[in-house]
Amino acid sequence: MASSEAVLTAAIIGAGRRGKAHGAAAGAIPGMSVVAVSDVDEGRARAPAEELGGRPYIDWRKMLVEARPDVVYVTSPPPLHAEQAIAALEAGAHVVLEKPIALTMAEAFAIGAAAQRLGRHVQVCQQHRYGTLADRAREALAGRKVALVHSWLYRQTPDIRGNWDRAWGGGHVVEWGIHHLDLCRYLIGEIESVYAVYGEQVLGGRPDWKNWDGYSVSFRFSSGTVGSMATTFRID
Repeated sequence: MASSEAVLTAAIIGAGRRGKAHGAAAGAIPGMSVVAVSDVDEGRARAPAEELGGRPYIDWRKMLVEARPDVVYVTSPPPLHAEQAIAALEAGAHVVLEKPIALTMAEAFAIGAAAQRLGRHVQVCQQHRYGTLADRAREALAGRKVALVHSWLYRQTPDIRGNWDRAWGGGHVVEWGIHHLDLCRYLIGEIESVYAVYGEQVLGGRPDWKNWDGYSVSFRFSSGTVGSMATTFRID
């Protein structure tokens, strides 16, 4: 339940699995109260809203105007992130943004520019860099030069059907491999150039499948380190 002594108020845009998880986490933070949850499905928004002591909304724009939250968690599908995150920033809120940030670089930069212009923070959910193992790896690499980084990721066909469509989910590198790439950035430094190829060799033609099924990415870090990523799906 919401605390009567809350210092910060939070709202959730998108009441799917990630929205519920973030809502529960926000509600457990001392001094924070979840005051609203929005989703295009009112029933899906109502359950977590009632559990957390907030109000359900269908229209996230109306929610921003009426609830005036201090923090907005954007956990909707990726094509909606830029519009919703920028609107939340313009409404005066800080934003916790689920990855991927967006499906185009232009949208990602627009979110960053809005946050800078409005003096607000955007926290992207690249949580793997905050684990103790990542810190231990960074300590072990401190002061050392790294020649090569290689990452591979093999995963079952996405259980979220929206991710079967690359126009909606972005593809495997954007949806899952981005965690590996972010760890590389945390451990090695910024990536300055990328070359990627992808294919539809196996899953192409499968009913409802509109995505790539194999990815190979090469990149160079600003430090001079080079690396690669290979990722595909396990065929069920």
